[in-house]
Amino acid sequence: MTERSNKIIRLGFLAAGLTNIIGILIVSRGFSAETLPLADPAVFGHFGLLMIMLWGLAYIGTVPMANRAVLLPATFAVEKLAYTLNWVFWMDGQGGSLPGIRELDPLGALFLQGYGLNDGLFALFFAVVAVRNWRKAGEP
Repeated sequence: MTERSNKIIRLGFLAAGLTNIIGILIVSRGFSAETLPLADPAVFGHFGLLMIMLWGLAYIGTVPMANRAVLLPATFAVEKLAYTLNWVFWMDGQGGSLPGIRELDPLGALFLQGYGLNDGLFALFFAVVAVRNWRKAGEP
């Protein structure tokens, strides 16, 4: 594989990590906004927000080996898929509450409206990296 594709992969892991860490800090206003914990307490309670940031650190920690690792990006793909599916189910059951949430917290509503798309794209990215690295590991 080319050095350019290796660099893109490393930047993708870094972007995923920074998105989780900085994104949660911004949307939750440093854990002071209650929008996310109230909208989906099982996933976005304060502990859940902290765990999302921890996943972000795991993505960043994988950057040095991102072009070789298979199991880590595969795990990350499944984790991001889980958040995407949670979003789909939340939108189906609770999406109608978004206008009211938007009135109280436009940034929180924007996050709730779109985080599943973001996570779905990162799930696809991590899956492609896992398959690419697995294939590369099998090459002579």
